[in-house]
Amino acid sequence: MQHLPKPITPSIRLLAFTFLITTSLLHTSSTHAKSPPAKPTASSTIKPKLLHTINAHARWINAVAWSPDAKLIASASDDHTVKIWNPKTAKLLIKITDHKSPVSALAFSHDSNRLASAGWDKSILIHNPTSAKRLQTFKGHTDNITSLTFCPQSTHLLSGSGDDTLKLWSIRSPKPLFSRSHNNTYDITSVAFSPDSKIIASADGEKQIKLWNAKSGTFLHTLLSHTAVVTTVTFSPNAKVLASASWDKTIKLWTPQTGKLLQTLRSHTDEIIALAFSPNAKLLASASEDKTIKLWNARTGELLHTLPHKSPVTAVTFSPDSKHLLSASNKSLKVWSLP
Repeated sequence: MQHLPKPITPSIRLLAFTFLITTSLLHTSSTHAKSPPAKPTASSTIKPKLLHTINAHARWINAVAWSPDAKLIASASDDHTVKIWNPKTAKLLIKITDHKSPVSALAFSHDSNRLASAGWDKSILIHNPTSAKRLQTFKGHTDNITSLTFCPQSTHLLSGSGDDTLKLWSIRSPKPLFSRSHNNTYDITSVAFSPDSKIIASADGEKQIKLWNAKSGTFLHTLLSHTAVVTTVTFSPNAKVLASASWDKTIKLWTPQTGKLLQTLRSHTDEIIALAFSPNAKLLASASEDKTIKLWNARTGELLHTLPHKSPVTAVTFSPDSKHLLSASNKSLKVWSLP
C-alpha cells in the first residue's frame, strides 16, 4: 500500500509536492469556479484565548479527542502511548502503554465509557478511560489503522486502514460486521459516521471520498473534486454537510445525501491535516501543515480567525459545549477558550 503517515514528514512533503505537480485536475459537474483565498474581516473575527500548553508526549502527536461528557481529553502519539488529561487543570490522569508502535487514531464512544485507539500495530484497543482497563481488542486490519469513530449510539466502531479497507465492528463481537474497499493502492485516510447514523464517509490517497449506507454497507456515491490526497472527512452536527480537506490546501463542503459540492474554502498555504465542527454547528476548525488553525463560520464559509502554532498542527477538536478548542502540534497540546 502507498502509506500516508501522520504527522507529515519531509519525505511526505516531497511526495505531496510531486503528487500535486504531476496530477491533472479533476473536473466534475459539481466543481465550482476557483475563488480567492479568504481573509478574516474586522467584523467577523473572534479571539480565542490560550488557557494551557501541555508538554504532552516524547514524539509527535497524531490524534486528540474530547470525551462527550466533557471530563477528559486524550492524545495519541508516535511515542506509542495514549494519555488522558483533565481539560480544566491540564493534569495527566492516565497513561496507556499497551501499543507497541505509533498510535495514529483515537475515538471516545458517545456515552464516554470507552476510548478506542489504534495505529501501526494493526490492532484496535478499547479501554475504560477512567481506569485504563482494557475492555476489548479488535484485529482484522493488515496495515496501519489511520482513523476511528464510534456511531452515535456507541454500539459500533468504524475503522479505516492502510490496507485499503474500512471495517464496521460491533462492540460485542471481535469480528467486523462488514469490510469495504476503495479498490486502489492507497490508504483509507479517514472515516466518519453521520450524526443520524445513516451514512458512512471514507477518504483516500487517490483524491476520492466514498459514501456508504451505514447499516448495510451499500455503496452510495463517490465525491470527486479534490486534486490531491484527501486527509480527513467529518459531518456537521445536523448531518446535512460533509466537510473534507486535502493536500490541495482546500476544504470542501458537500451535501452527503446527494453528493453535491456546495462550497470550497481557501486560505491555508500548505496541506490541511484535520477538521472539526463545533457541536453547536457554528464553527469549523481546520488544522494545517502551515502551522495554523483556521476557524470558519460553518454556515457561510467565512474565515473568522487564524491561530498560529510553532509547528504543523496535526489534530484539532472542540469541547462538547463548543466553548473550548484542543489542538496538537509537534509534542504539545494547547487548550483554548472561545468567546
